[in-house]
Amino acid sequence: MKALAITGHERRGPRAARTDRLPSLRFRWLVFSPSMSGVRAPAATALCLALALGGASGCATRPVNRPVLRALELRGASQVDPATLLDGLATKATSSVLGLVLQYETYDRFVLERDLKRIERAYRSRGFYDARVQAGRVEKLGASGEVSVEVLIDEGLPTRVDEVRVERLGELDGPGGLALGQAQTVRRGERFDEESLAAMQQTMRKALTDQGYAHASITGGFTPDDLVATDGRRRALTPGELEAAREADPRAGEEARRPGEKAAGDETRLSVRLDPVRHEADVYLRATPGPLCVFGPIRIEGLGRLPEGQVRAALGVVPGERYSTAKLESGRRALLELGVFSSVEYVIDLDDTGAEVPVLFKVAPAPLRTVSFGGGLQADVLQTDVHGVASFDHQNFLGGLRRLTVQVRPGVVLFPTNLQNLLPPSRVLPQVQSRIELRQPQLFEARTRGTLRTELGIYPFLLPARNRAEVPDVVVGYREVRQAAGLDRTFFDGKLALSVFYNVQLSYPFSYLGPLDEGIQRVLVSYISLVQAIDLRDSPVQPRRGVYLANEFQVAGSPTDWIFRSDARDLKIQPDVRFYAPVGRRLTLATRASVGFLLPQSYGSTLAQDSPDPTSDPLGAFAFESSRNRDLQLLFFRAFFSGGPTSN
Repeated sequence: MKALAITGHERRGPRAARTDRLPSLRFRWLVFSPSMSGVRAPAATALCLALALGGASGCATRPVNRPVLRALELRGASQVDPATLLDGLATKATSSVLGLVLQYETYDRFVLERDLKRIERAYRSRGFYDARVQAGRVEKLGASGEVSVEVLIDEGLPTRVDEVRVERLGELDGPGGLALGQAQTVRRGERFDEESLAAMQQTMRKALTDQGYAHASITGGFTPDDLVATDGRRRALTPGELEAAREADPRAGEEARRPGEKAAGDETRLSVRLDPVRHEADVYLRATPGPLCVFGPIRIEGLGRLPEGQVRAALGVVPGERYSTAKLESGRRALLELGVFSSVEYVIDLDDTGAEVPVLFKVAPAPLRTVSFGGGLQADVLQTDVHGVASFDHQNFLGGLRRLTVQVRPGVVLFPTNLQNLLPPSRVLPQVQSRIELRQPQLFEARTRGTLRTELGIYPFLLPARNRAEVPDVVVGYREVRQAAGLDRTFFDGKLALSVFYNVQLSYPFSYLGPLDEGIQRVLVSYISLVQAIDLRDSPVQPRRGVYLANEFQVAGSPTDWIFRSDARDLKIQPDVRFYAPVGRRLTLATRASVGFLLPQSYGSTLAQDSPDPTSDPLGAFAFESSRNRDLQLLFFRAFFSGGPTSN
């Protein structure tokens, strides 16, 4: 099992923070999750899964004296996704996984009555203005006090878009006109949807503000005189229009008045005209771009002792440049990526209709110094160890927003205990891992970061046993030094990330137990690593849906040792795909698939050869065995592994 650390830290208010002087402390509590290797420990895997699900089930408490809602079903919902409708209801069915209850939900008939009206309103907002909920049927399930609810829906005919008209009231340059046209997503003939129309209006306005038109507005074009259907009948307002009309006049929507009509001398313009008889909708929008704008004064509030010059460079918003909301969002994300702010927001001053737009960025610094410590137990099919963890993190080391991280992880391996043999420990093998890393932002340009990293370690290198009862009589350990230096940068608002690193690894073997085999020597590996990642998830922190694609390409050594000296020369390629999809209100399905390709150039040739006969050629057999051990040693450092703590 792997130890999963859950950390918490003390947060201070902005006045008491003094984040450049006072460190915050983090404490680590350990939770265990299974990390098995293939089919070697199916029973342990099942046990850990049962414990995890059992723990989740144990948190669900059955309500007393209230009926439990076991199932909620919508019948007749064929043109609208039932899951979307259920997500918008207050009535929820009890959730479970593999028969184990995650959370009990109760039945309340008054809440259900309100939910039936919510379903009708949801259908009307999607263009089904004739939709009716015919019944909400409740059925008792035996003597357990549980019930199931069945809702019968008559969707009726959908309303289709008959005409889409966009009128431009003002001058637009080429990029602005092209962006406005691309933002028009509602098309003639498709089902009318109020949310899609509202989203299109927001997209159209953002398309204009991204191109410099800060005062742009997208409004409806229909007047009250237009809100009469072709047969002379007055039509009903959509829920969104009705709310807007009531804000203008509380009596709007009454039969004594024309829907959408305001007081005399004033006028309400709406974006949709409905024909309830023909089930058609006309869309009429007016786009007012306003003047072409540039950024005015850019102020940053809340920096404290942080260097304003570096923050402005990372922000990348310069007074006098063409205004763009996309540039403001990109600057906000860049400030958050610095890691020194807990929140960043911006305020646009549009009180003045002039061409200069002042912008105020409000930032809240996070704790700059963090000390954390903890410990845990790790158990898998290779080893069992007890370890501690201590780390120090400084987000503004020596000024300039440099980030310094120091971590030490001492521990002992309980040999030969693991999840495969469950033998009691007979030896204690000490080990330690340490890391120091320095990150420098704004290297060469504002969005490029540089990283220097050094790792030191002493650890046993344990391999899977051929059978469960076998105990190795030789345990090889390594004293290891790793160095890495590289650059990384994000593009397209974080959707594309690129990094390139040069890595050097130097490992000296020694013996924890027994003599070393022939051919086991010092290992020097130097390689260049190029990583590309495309992030199409809805959130990089808590993704609910989307895809993450990555690929790492490594080149170890070179044909001439004087360029990149290395005992191992090879090519490694490892693509990685991660997929996220919601499967419930609180559950997300996450899958990951990865495959590796290793093309060795300087090792591995002896693995497919037969050893010479030691009786007829003892020197040849000894040399061959030494070469094979060396090939295996290099392979252990460069090959791909499945399962366990060193899994790729």
